[in-house]
Amino acid sequence: MNILIIGSGGREHALAWRLSKDKRVKAIYSVPGNPGMPGFKVDDFTSSDHIGLLDFILEKNIGFTIVGPEAPLYEGLVDFLRKKKQLVFGPVQAAAELEKNKIFSKEIMSAANIPTSESKTFGDFEAAMEYVTECDGDCVVKAPGPALGKGAFVCSSVEEAKEALEKILVHKEFGEYEALIEEKMVGQEASFYVITDGTNIFPLPAAQDHKNIFDGDKGPMTGGMGAYAPTPAVNSQDFDKIIETIIVPLLHIMKRRGTPYTGVIFVGLMMTSAGPKVIEFNVRFGDPETQPLMMLWEEGLLDTLLASSGQGSLLDVENKNTFYKGSATCVVMASKNYPESSTKGCVIEGLKETSSDVRVFHAGTTKNKKGEWVTNGGRVLGITSRAATLKEASDAAYTAVENIHFEGRQFRKDIGHHSL
Repeated sequence: MNILIIGSGGREHALAWRLSKDKRVKAIYSVPGNPGMPGFKVDDFTSSDHIGLLDFILEKNIGFTIVGPEAPLYEGLVDFLRKKKQLVFGPVQAAAELEKNKIFSKEIMSAANIPTSESKTFGDFEAAMEYVTECDGDCVVKAPGPALGKGAFVCSSVEEAKEALEKILVHKEFGEYEALIEEKMVGQEASFYVITDGTNIFPLPAAQDHKNIFDGDKGPMTGGMGAYAPTPAVNSQDFDKIIETIIVPLLHIMKRRGTPYTGVIFVGLMMTSAGPKVIEFNVRFGDPETQPLMMLWEEGLLDTLLASSGQGSLLDVENKNTFYKGSATCVVMASKNYPESSTKGCVIEGLKETSSDVRVFHAGTTKNKKGEWVTNGGRVLGITSRAATLKEASDAAYTAVENIHFEGRQFRKDIGHHSL
């Protein structure tokens, strides 16, 4: 089988790497891909060119397309390919609204009685300021639309809330959107993944992301500076409760609305004293959580993704899946000035994988005219390792990180600190 992966980040590299281990996979193509990914790279058209994409699928005899990032899902790529009788992994456009529009997501959670934070929506800056003043600015202010992981502001003062509201409502930094103001939940965050065919589910080990740029969860929010899995923040009792109170009600209401959800559901959770509550839904694999998950997932990935997409049954593939019985850690190396901007063209030195249990997943890289690896984005690399314990996995990842150098490199030194 030839496989096409849509996307170019560390998430897509990790998926391509794991799928390349399956003997049934003949070739892996990627749009737009990155030079570090296994298989072929295609960059003469984009995922928004649906006709061009279909022509390529037919030309290369692609048997299965996997959509990595959220933007093509918002644009209806899955809908288009399904109408053309192509096998594709991911939710349809209407279901992708769960991530694209946080206000819609809140409405779904309210209708399905899914535990989440209290919230209010404001289109007027002055009215929003009155509200945050009443709660002394102790709240979370969000841009409801796509913001690449950078549209949420955890505030502790009226001044911080004002600054966030100005970005969203006054300066329109995230587009023409209202502002969503939520109560601040207390607890540890966790990332919970379930692959589904719309009825049946296959849950994955819970992971934990680190979104702030600096150690100790300080500084601006990013797309993610590192992750590890599994996380003890979600115990077996929590695991069952998440499925019972969040996943099952979500699937039921989506089916009742006429938009059955297929693909992977990524639930951003806050593990509160009252139990797990939803921060947000994402409609694709997370980045960087996918990197440690792919290190752990040894067998069965292709079968599970195919079953979710309508080829086979999830119930029949469960026993085909095996996972490494240990931990995996990903440390993201970012470029200078990230997340405000990124520095491109800096030569990367020390890109060597010295162990089968340590992988370097490319995200923002390319090659210059001399054939040297150089930076080409905000998040540059995801150094990912696995070992019997989280401490050992973390140590191995950081040993590899210390051998890789480029001008202005940034990375957190405390990935996994909540558990370590």
